[in-house]
Amino acid sequence: MDKSVQIFLVAGIISLINMQNFAERPTTVLNVSVTDGVYTSFTRVKIEILPANRNNPVFPQLQIDVKVIENQPHGTLVTQVAASDKDFGIYGDVMYSIPSDLLREIFEIDKRTGNLATPIKCFLCLYFFLCLNYYFLVEVSG
Repeated sequence: MDKSVQIFLVAGIISLINMQNFAERPTTVLNVSVTDGVYTSFTRVKIEILPANRNNPVFPQLQIDVKVIENQPHGTLVTQVAASDKDFGIYGDVMYSIPSDLLREIFEIDKRTGNLATPIKCFLCLYFFLCLNYYFLVEVSG
């Protein structure tokens, strides 16, 4: 196992030296002792690494091609997009959105799951059937 902490004996300062070890196990408990040569005392030090937003969410592919059969009912699942974020805790969660106001009227995306569907209420359904191809961005934030 890689060394994760370092204790400076004279000052008693505990330093974290290999932060990658804390990504999978963000809490560590150290059993620390001190002695004067005759007497010894013990304590526990609990170190908890708090999450930080250091990584961007990433889609595994830059483009997803989908074919949809016409005349499907509103609310039909078109596809699911998926991205991942290497951060942990709340910063590892991703949320999806469609930046275009116009395309949000034609498609809807579940911000948590990435499910892309035809909307339940479609005010621009006539426009939906006038276009055969749609190219648009799905934005993910983490």
